[in-house]
Amino acid sequence: MLNIVLEFDNSNINPVLESFGLGTKNYVIPRESSEAVIMRIFEEMSRGRGRRKTEISLSATRCGETRFFPVGEIYYMESFRNLVCIFSEKGSFEFYSTLYRVEEATRRLGFFRVSNSYIISLDHVRKVQKGYVQLDNGKEISIGRKYRNSFREAVTKKSIVRLK
Repeated sequence: MLNIVLEFDNSNINPVLESFGLGTKNYVIPRESSEAVIMRIFEEMSRGRGRRKTEISLSATRCGETRFFPVGEIYYMESFRNLVCIFSEKGSFEFYSTLYRVEEATRRLGFFRVSNSYIISLDHVRKVQKGYVQLDNGKEISIGRKYRNSFREAVTKKSIVRLK
């Protein structure tokens, strides 16, 4: 299971919620949420809340173990059938899902699907060649033919929100 977790730095957090690591304005967005709900939360974040620090993380759960990955630290995600692996600065983590569900959850967070098996973070793209993209960690990922035009369009129009 993959969720988007939004955490706000708030100086007057309820002590009970703070003991559980939750703030009064934290959101956990399950993968079943509609895009309208996600967009409403992003709009609320952008209206008059520029003074607060916002950290957007993805939480992945497998066999009862949950790990949080700040979006800015994720290089790419790779799929092996129904097993998705997140590769970040702090290591990797596998969880059960389809790449389509992950793509839907991360589309507006600066991630882009470049092949049937890979979703990359546009914030970590170092170099784009004709048939592949090189990330900051040195990993080279080939861009699938059916994804090339939309990838080129997304990069040139910058239609995807960048978080860094």
